[in-house]
Amino acid sequence: MSQTLLSVDNLHCINCVDRVEKMLLAQPGVNEARVNLSKKQARINTSDSDFQLELVLESLEEQGFPCRLLSEQQNERDDQSRKQERQLLIRMGLAGCVSMNLMMMSASNYIGQFQGMDASLQRLFEIFGFVLATPVVFLCGRHFLEPAWKALKSRTITMDVPISVGMLATYAFSTISFFMGGEHQYFDSVSTFVFVLLVGRYLQGVGMARVRSSLDLLLGLRPSKVTIMEGTSPREIPVSDLKVGDVVVLKTSEAIPADGHLLQGQVEVDESAMTGEALPVLKAGGDALLSGTSIFSGQGLMRADAVGGETALERLGALVAQSYESRNPEGQISSRIAARFSAAILGLSFLVFLLWLPQGLVKAVTTAVSLLVITCPCALGLALPLAFWMAVREGAQRGVLFKEQAALEMSSKLTDLVFDKTGTLTMGRPGLVQETFSPAESEASVGPLVEYLERTSPHPYARCLVERFSAYRGPEEGAETVQTVAGRGREAEFGGHTYFLGRPESEHTHDIELLRDGERLASWRFDDALRPEAAAMVSELKARGIRLHLASGDKRSRVEEIAKILGIESAQGQMLPHDKEQWVAALQAEGAVVGLVGDGINDAPALARADAGAAMGHAAQVATASAPVLLLRPGLRPVIDWLELSKAHQATVSSSLKLSLLYNCLAIPTAAMGWISPLLAAIVMPLSSLAVVSSSLRLHRRLPAWKSYFS
Repeated sequence: MSQTLLSVDNLHCINCVDRVEKMLLAQPGVNEARVNLSKKQARINTSDSDFQLELVLESLEEQGFPCRLLSEQQNERDDQSRKQERQLLIRMGLAGCVSMNLMMMSASNYIGQFQGMDASLQRLFEIFGFVLATPVVFLCGRHFLEPAWKALKSRTITMDVPISVGMLATYAFSTISFFMGGEHQYFDSVSTFVFVLLVGRYLQGVGMARVRSSLDLLLGLRPSKVTIMEGTSPREIPVSDLKVGDVVVLKTSEAIPADGHLLQGQVEVDESAMTGEALPVLKAGGDALLSGTSIFSGQGLMRADAVGGETALERLGALVAQSYESRNPEGQISSRIAARFSAAILGLSFLVFLLWLPQGLVKAVTTAVSLLVITCPCALGLALPLAFWMAVREGAQRGVLFKEQAALEMSSKLTDLVFDKTGTLTMGRPGLVQETFSPAESEASVGPLVEYLERTSPHPYARCLVERFSAYRGPEEGAETVQTVAGRGREAEFGGHTYFLGRPESEHTHDIELLRDGERLASWRFDDALRPEAAAMVSELKARGIRLHLASGDKRSRVEEIAKILGIESAQGQMLPHDKEQWVAALQAEGAVVGLVGDGINDAPALARADAGAAMGHAAQVATASAPVLLLRPGLRPVIDWLELSKAHQATVSSSLKLSLLYNCLAIPTAAMGWISPLLAAIVMPLSSLAVVSSSLRLHRRLPAWKSYFS
C-alpha cells in the first residue's frame, strides 16, 4: 500500500468531488480515494502492483479534471491558485463591464420606443448587444459551460448543468430573435446573469479560502530558517535541511524548529499554541521541547530528535488535514440531493415550457429559463460541507480535532458520556496526599535525607518527594553511594547508620517509608489526585441532561470514592479493556447514544465502540488512533468545547436546510407562474446561496465566548 497526492483542477462543487472520487475508485489498484474541494486535492491509497498513474491522469483529463502529482508542483501550488483566482476575476470584470453597458443600451432602446428613436439606432444597439454578449457567454461563462459539458458526457448532473442550460437557452432565444428581427432580446439579462453568477462563485471561493488559511496557520508556526552549530561555529540553514542530531541555537522570540531536548542553557517557552498553557514554561537541561512553540526568554542549545513530518507540529497538521478532508454525512447526502434536485428541475422546467407554450414561445422560454436559474441547488451543495469545515476550523483553534466524518454529527446527539478515571478525571500522575513523621523527627531532619536518597531516582514517587523537599540539600560528604534495592527502593550508609527509603515489606496504609537501621522515621501516601476542574465539568454536563458514567481499571473502592466526590451515580472499577467495551455496547443496546472520554491503551476498544469517542491530548498512541475526536488542550475544558462545537454545527446545518427549503418553496411556484424574469432570477439565485453560505460561515457566532467554564 502506498499513498499518492494529486492536485485536481476544475473542482467547483460537491458533485464534482463525488465524480472524481468515483472515477478514481474505478481505476485498477486504487483502494481508497478522498477529494478535498477547497484545496483541490485528491488523496488515494493504491496497490503498487496494479496502480498506473498515467492511466489515472489521462482518465481524469478526459473527464475535464486535469491533475498532476502534488510533489511535482509543490513549489507552483500557490502560483497556480493565484492564477485561477486572477482568471476568475478577469472574467468577472469583463462580464461586469459588458453587462453594465448593455443595460444602459437596453434602457435606451426601451425608452426610445416611446420617444420615437430612429429604427437604425435601435438596430445598432441590438447589434452591440449580440456582439458584446457572445464573448461573455462563451468566454466568461466558460467557467460553468465546461464542467457542465463534462458532466453530461459522463452521464451525470452537477449544479453547473441547470446554470448552463438556462444561460444557453436565454442566449439562443435572444440570438434567434435578433436575426429574425424580433422584439424580445435578453442579451443584457444573460450578461448580467453570468456576471452575478461569477461574483457568487468568487465569494464562495473566498469563504473556502478563509477556512483553508486558518488551518494552514498551524503549519505556519514553524520558522523558515534555523541556526545550527557546526563544531564551534553557527550556520543558518533552511529548516527543511535540518537533520536529527543537529544542535540548534535557540534565541529569544524565535520559534523552535523541531522536537528535541535542551542541551545547554535555560529558557522560558511559550507553549500556548501546542498545549494551551497560558504562562511561559521554564525549561532546563534535558527537558523536552516541541516544534510550534517559541522562546519567550533566554538562550540555549537543543538537540533535534525529530524533524520534518515526524515532529509534533507536523503530526498535528496531518490530523487537521485528515479531518478537513473528511466529509460529514450531511455533505454526502446533500451531494446526492443536489444531483437529483438538478435533474428534477430540468424536467420541471421542460414541463413549464410546454404548459406556457400556448401563450407564446417568448413567454414559455423566459418562464422555463427563470425556473432553471432561480432553483440552482448551490446553497444545498455548498453550505452544508462548508458548515463542517467551519466546525473543523473552530475545533482546531480550540484544541478539538474531528478525525472521522460522523463524529461531529453524533457528538451533538449524545445522551450518555462515559469517563475513564486515570489521566482523564484525575491528573494521571501520583500526588502526595498524606505525610507522617515519628515523634522525634521533623521536616527539617528528614528533608535532607530524602532529597539525597531520591535525587537521581526516576520513580514517580521519588519525583514527588524531591519536589516536596526541594528546599533541602542532602549530605555531600561522608555518605556511601546510594544503591537501589530491586523492586523496593533506595539504600545508603551515612554517619554509621543504614537508611532505606522505599516500599514497606508488609501491607501498610502508607506507600513509602524512611527507615534508619530498621526504625521508621517518616512515611508518605500517594494517590492520583482529581483534576481541579473535574467537579465543575461534571455539574455542567449534568445540567445539559447528559447521563454520566465512570469506568476504570482501578480498584472498586477508589472508583466509588471518586464517583461519590463528583456526584457520578454510575461507576464501576477493576474493568478490563473488553469490560469497558461491553459496558458501552450495553448502554447502546438500551437506546443510548454513547460518548467516551479516555486516554489509555485500555480505552482503545471502548473508544472505537462508542458513538463518539474522544481521546485526551496526552493519550497513548493506540487510544488516539481509535478515537474519532482528539482533545489536545490540557485539562477538561476541551470536553465542553467538543460538545459546544457539535451543537453549533448541528444548529448551523439545521438553519441552512430550513433556509434552503424555504427559499425553494417560494422560488419554484413564483418562477413557474411567470412572475420572475431571467435577469431577476439570476440576481436572486446567487444572493440566496450566499445567504445560506454566510449562515455556515457564522458558525462561530453560535459558540459561547471561549473562556474557562471552571473558573
